[in-house]
Amino acid sequence: MDGTALHTRAAEADDARLALAEVNCRLAQLSSELSAMRDGSAFPAMAPDRRTDRVRELDVELARLQVRQAELVAAVPDPDAVVAADGSTPPQRRAEHREAYLRQRQLRRTALQDKHAYLTSVLKDKEAPAQVRRKARDAAQSVEGDRTVLDAEPADDDLRSDDMCPDAVHLSARHGYVHTAAEPAWPCPAWPGQQSIWRQVSRTLNGIAANPQPDELTRWELTLHCGHVVQRVAHRSYTTYAAAGGMERACETCGVDPSFVVAERSLGSNGSAPATQAPAPPTPLPPAQRARLTKRAERLEAQAAELRHRLQDGNQ
Repeated sequence: MDGTALHTRAAEADDARLALAEVNCRLAQLSSELSAMRDGSAFPAMAPDRRTDRVRELDVELARLQVRQAELVAAVPDPDAVVAADGSTPPQRRAEHREAYLRQRQLRRTALQDKHAYLTSVLKDKEAPAQVRRKARDAAQSVEGDRTVLDAEPADDDLRSDDMCPDAVHLSARHGYVHTAAEPAWPCPAWPGQQSIWRQVSRTLNGIAANPQPDELTRWELTLHCGHVVQRVAHRSYTTYAAAGGMERACETCGVDPSFVVAERSLGSNGSAPATQAPAPPTPLPPAQRARLTKRAERLEAQAAELRHRLQDGNQ
């Protein structure tokens, strides 16, 4: 058997292994959903006839997946023994992913700590606009939730290679179809079903990129709480940038995350403006607010520089 044929067989075996992992995860979720539907704990107010129909639908899907599972188990009796096209096995990749995950997790912890400190400073700033402090309060609660999830994971010394997914740098315990803040879960992006979804999305995005329609976008000038003024675009159907979302992105200038928008001004269509059209003058800020934002920008730029330095030290 030549090298091409061996490579093809290895790829097919690995595809079957990935498909089996996806089917196993879906079966576990489906069994749980079916049990809850039968005992009434899921959607207690659902009408009996509708519940009966839904149980029947789930039974049919469960049976179909069980047949598929049996086929894949016959093709891949030992998933950990499957050698991928690059010559690696799942246990080898899990060990590599564990080391990468530990590094990434430490960076996330540091980023969450710095983000929490920034949000706390915003909450303590009595001169910050009320809407900014409200958003900072919500963001701080989200950060606390993320930190709680990280703290619930196995400690560095307790984290085993077997805890890792062999196909992506994340915990295998995160595989699932029900995502909550307390127990985040998602399908592995390497699974065939997820790859198919990504290819469809990629084709759509590439089509949009190949045929840009700048006149469908509005460019906005935004004044951020950190003191910087940036420009962003949103679909023209939104009458305000706030309505388009994206209000809590990181600042493009200093990187503070999230950057709270305190003022917005439409610059018109994102398409090319006529050469004779002069840009509208920026809306002036009150001197006191400008001075306050300037001081904040200087302080946050120093904090951002310190964070970049710490991240560089952590990567060395």
